[in-house]
Amino acid sequence: CALTNRCEEQGMGAAQAAIELDRRLGQLDHLAIPLIVLGQIYQCHGGDPAAARRCYEEALTLAEPAGDPQLLFPCYDGLGTLCLDQGDEARAEQYMQKAQEVCERAGIDPDSLVVLPFLE
Repeated sequence: CALTNRCEEQGMGAAQAAIELDRRLGQLDHLAIPLIVLGQIYQCHGGDPAAARRCYEEALTLAEPAGDPQLLFPCYDGLGTLCLDQGDEARAEQYMQKAQEVCERAGIDPDSLVVLPFLE
């Protein structure tokens, strides 16, 4: 997307369709994934931090019970970045610390969990 500028055009529609399908089929264990992707698109390309926050927060409520670092990290990282963008450094630091703790508990390098959905 970063190279083609098609996130808003195609990415949002695909993520929204996946969210709708997961909800309809009751696939709550998968729903966090398209929510995270949609949050990233809203944050980076859609210019809608409130919508991004809603996506990340809903994904986080689904991801926390499972404790999956591949889901938790992008939620905390996205929320932290949103807070930082809005000048709330204290809250951003809390989210970034949670992201770091997730990685430490799992023995994972945070760089390995950074999602780059904007590259084709």
